[in-house]
Amino acid sequence: MQQRIVFHIGYPKTATSWLQRGVYPELDGVNYLGRSYYKKSRFEKLFNRVLHRLPWKPAPVTKLIKSPTPHSQWIQEIGYAADGEYNRDEIRTTLDAVVQADKLNVISHEGLCKPYLEEMVADRIQDLADGLDVKIVISIRRQPELILSRYTHDFHIKRWQYKLADVLDREGSLFCNYPACQHGRIRCLCEQRGGKAIFLEHYNFLRVYNMYAERFGADRVFVLVFERLFEDGAQEFQRYFNFLGLNPGAAEIERFMTRPPQGKRSRNEKSEVRAFNGPELDELLAEFSEYYSESNAQLNNLAGLGLERYGYIREGQADSK
Repeated sequence: MQQRIVFHIGYPKTATSWLQRGVYPELDGVNYLGRSYYKKSRFEKLFNRVLHRLPWKPAPVTKLIKSPTPHSQWIQEIGYAADGEYNRDEIRTTLDAVVQADKLNVISHEGLCKPYLEEMVADRIQDLADGLDVKIVISIRRQPELILSRYTHDFHIKRWQYKLADVLDREGSLFCNYPACQHGRIRCLCEQRGGKAIFLEHYNFLRVYNMYAERFGADRVFVLVFERLFEDGAQEFQRYFNFLGLNPGAAEIERFMTRPPQGKRSRNEKSEVRAFNGPELDELLAEFSEYYSESNAQLNNLAGLGLERYGYIREGQADSK
């Protein structure tokens, strides 16, 4: 019997932490292998802030900044390791050792959704999946809100204060390998600029969907819609669990919905971002809406997602081919 494995590759800021903390580990019949969390002490938080400000970080120190769980470590290698350091056989051996044949094995980590390196990660997952029963989950959110949420997160890490317009990469020319770059002696371009590049094509959901549909088949790729988790979470969960082959009861689904995904940033923090960027921020958000509308419409037709209800698609474009 083939081991059943689900790779949930993100995107970050699409309720992934909520799923990793409060849903996947609680599901009957699931062996959760993805990213885990623990509550850091006040000392750990202070210590990490000091280490992050070092001009360069030798390897022994970087391991102290964020100690991944045993599962997270090898999963991160799929997305973060350079070609010369990536050991496919070692990771496959680890994968074979931790999967359970009698359960659905869920691997969830945002490091599998890497800007600029999407094709590389998709190829690596396909290679690792040889002989396994694999499905792919891509969680999405309307791009203007998704990009703004990611930018707001970075903005409030004090050393990353920069205007959104200054780091937009429309052509794919500002390659950034964050966070691997912060673990070396040489500061990468994003560190020198003072902000992580935002590659617009990374948020082209159609592009990423097609990468995995070509490798695994469209019937094995599921798109989880962030907005639906707020508007009708029980229905979206049921749709998702049907894809996974799980059959939780209504009471179990309702239990997940008692703690729906929450925004982590306060109203004051978001106001600071708007004040810092000025009126050009709204212009950029409008640009993003237009930029992704056509590809969102095509994805909507392929996967039947009803994205027009949530503002992903410009009015009149829902039937675009």
